[in-house]
Parts: sequence; structure tokens; C-alpha cells
Amino acid sequence: MGHGIGETLIRWASAKAAAAGVAVVRLDVWSTNKRLQDYYRRLGFAYLRTVPDTVSGALFEGPAVAADGLPVVETGDLGASGHEALVESSDGLAE
Repeated sequence: MGHGIGETLIRWASAKAAAAGVAVVRLDVWSTNKRLQDYYRRLGFAYLRTVPDTVSGALFEGPAVAADGLPVVETGDLGASGHEALVESSDGLAE
């Protein structure tokens, strides 16, 4: 199927929220996008409600959970020249 990028990003956001003392993470999805809603449910998010009179209003919620070992490097973890290392690479693409 996919490469796990979406799940990794959601886990990263959840971990950042947990580290900031936030208890829950809320996600907003188009009410017509049933596949994405099912995906959020598979990741453990619960449907809360659909905001009336809007297309993008299906709200999901899950606990903010600390996570170790995520394959994510944040620019702050790279040191003073981290931004340059992220933007400039030998092939001209961001790393």
C-alpha cells in the first residue's frame, strides 16, 4: 500500500503534543472522504462529530502519545548549520 509516511507524521505530531503537555490530538477531515476517516479509525482515532454546514468538518480525536524511535530528524537536532544541511544537498534536492 503506502510507505507509512502519513502514519509517521501523525505519530510525530502526537508525540510533539504529548511532550507539550497536550492530552489529545484532533484531526479534521472532509466529511465526504470516507477512506481517510477509516484510516484515522485504524490508527486509533475516534469519530467525534461532523460540524454542520461545512464539507471539511468530520472531527476525530485520539490521545497524544509519546513515541520514541520515530524516523524523523528535526532541524533543531542538526545543530547550527542544520537548515543549510537540510536545504542543500549534492543532488540539489532537500534531504
